[in-house]
Amino acid sequence: MSYLVLARKFRPQTFASVTGQEHITRAVSNAILKDRVPHAFLFTGPRGVGKTTTARVLAKSLNCQKRKKDAEPCGKCVNCEEITRGSNLAVWEVDGASNNSVDNVRNLIDSLHSLPPPGSKYKIYIIDEVHMLSTAAFNALLKSLEEPPPNTIFVFATTEPHKIPETVISRCQRHDFRRLSVDIIQAQLEFIAGEEGVSVEPGVIKFVARKAQGGMRDAQSLFDRLLSFGEDTITLDLATRAFGAVDRSFFSSLGRAVIAGDSSESLNLLDRAFSHSLDVKSFADEFVGWFRNLLVISASEVDKAKGLGGLDSEELKELKEIASLSNAFDLQRLFELSEATASKAIFSSYPRYIFESGCVRMALLPSLKPVAELLVNGNVSSANLDLSSKQLNSPSVAKKKDQPIEKVAAKPSKLVSEQLDSATVAVVSPATKEELSVPSSVEEKEEAPLSASFNPSWVDFVKHVSSRNEVMLAAFLRRVTVSKFKDGKLKLRATPFDIDSIKEEKTSLALKDCLYSYSGVESWSLEFEEASDVKPESSPTEIHSLHKKSKLKKKDLTVEPGSIAAEEQKAEIALAEKIKTEARKQEAVKNIEEVFSGAVVERITVLEK
Repeated sequence: MSYLVLARKFRPQTFASVTGQEHITRAVSNAILKDRVPHAFLFTGPRGVGKTTTARVLAKSLNCQKRKKDAEPCGKCVNCEEITRGSNLAVWEVDGASNNSVDNVRNLIDSLHSLPPPGSKYKIYIIDEVHMLSTAAFNALLKSLEEPPPNTIFVFATTEPHKIPETVISRCQRHDFRRLSVDIIQAQLEFIAGEEGVSVEPGVIKFVARKAQGGMRDAQSLFDRLLSFGEDTITLDLATRAFGAVDRSFFSSLGRAVIAGDSSESLNLLDRAFSHSLDVKSFADEFVGWFRNLLVISASEVDKAKGLGGLDSEELKELKEIASLSNAFDLQRLFELSEATASKAIFSSYPRYIFESGCVRMALLPSLKPVAELLVNGNVSSANLDLSSKQLNSPSVAKKKDQPIEKVAAKPSKLVSEQLDSATVAVVSPATKEELSVPSSVEEKEEAPLSASFNPSWVDFVKHVSSRNEVMLAAFLRRVTVSKFKDGKLKLRATPFDIDSIKEEKTSLALKDCLYSYSGVESWSLEFEEASDVKPESSPTEIHSLHKKSKLKKKDLTVEPGSIAAEEQKAEIALAEKIKTEARKQEAVKNIEEVFSGAVVERITVLEK
């Protein structure tokens, strides 16, 4: 006999052995006992959680010749054995993916008129992946589904119930299967290991249970794959190499490095991880999941967080310890960045580079720890206002250890986290009276508009937008003038065309996303000032005409004065003037002017080597 895989060998044969779905098996078994069995069931849920298995157990229980008092099939009668082998004439198992046409359904409907075979009370039709049926096939089935012949029962199984017409769902009794917990899968795998006589190193079964992501069949298939290696003892190292994964200790080390701001150690850890055949999808799932668990554990008590992601008490304590190194604000931002990094890496041709870039960015993310302490405690000392690269990056603040802070104008007890990036706390020192740009509910001081010259932060932001492949948005931002770019507020002066373009929903969302990824500030308010006297962007001919002028006047500009495009235009014109001036000093040009008396040099072209 050919080898029987674990998923088939240990397939549940009774309601009691279908683990993790007690809310369904109890309802179905009670319906059988009370003789309230509906003519149509709809079993929905993720793959490998017991939908088709439960349908078979239901079929055995209904046609069992020696059914037990608790509605469990005996498993020994002729009908039970034939249904287990798949050879019983009373039970039709149909694959909806390959039998999805109207003709297939018509053949099924024709078979409804025949009586159940001798020894069987019901005819049972199990249609797996029923959502794959065509619309015409569903319509052909409706009448028979609503009023089937006596002793006929339909059982539909699907992973995508949203694709089934409502007219079909309304004619069925629906049961939703759940993903299985890590503990349930682990217990079943330990039982299988004992039955198979396999020696497994501690931690391997839990690793496989986590990787299955709630599917028992997936877990059994993965475990079967490990057993095929034929080792005397299945080790955790073998399991991680076989599946192209890393263990939890890797993410603990990576998390500590990121929170400590050690980007170098983060890159070293990623280098060791990607030196093996890493499954990017699996790695991305665990990467996001670990930072999610870190965020959740920071807001939970260890004793009450048991079962979080299948973690044991030691792992929970370690997560709690790592979470204590940061604060809720920073952990929230780290999770969001980890999710963005993983999402981008999955669809990238260079996933390793994406993870490296994301981890470096997470490690260098400015911290909101001083802000959190300020909001919670209502006071702050000079010691916890350390504005290093991991903390508030405000150019208006100079840390002065020798000067105590006397006054903090804030209302921390009434603040909410959404205000963190949109207001200002005034911190007054006897010597400096400087303003610390941290969140609070007090009113902002009015600031003078930025000068028309380049703002280094704005230029850097536009480069950041370009690096995110937002080409059109970067082009619009190069043409505007910035009046304010601080404290979650951005005020732009631009032409009506540019304003309308930036206000478009897709462009506006992209701008806010770039602002958040650049600054770490989530809520930004946008203001626009119309510059109606600005001409459209220069054509090459107009720029060439400007090159002829020795002085650049405001009326000669064809883009918003003070914008990046205008400054680049100035630089281009200045360069052209410099080239012309330097060229006139060349001996060859002087000789030409002497030979051709009265000639004027109109244009000088720089030839690239």
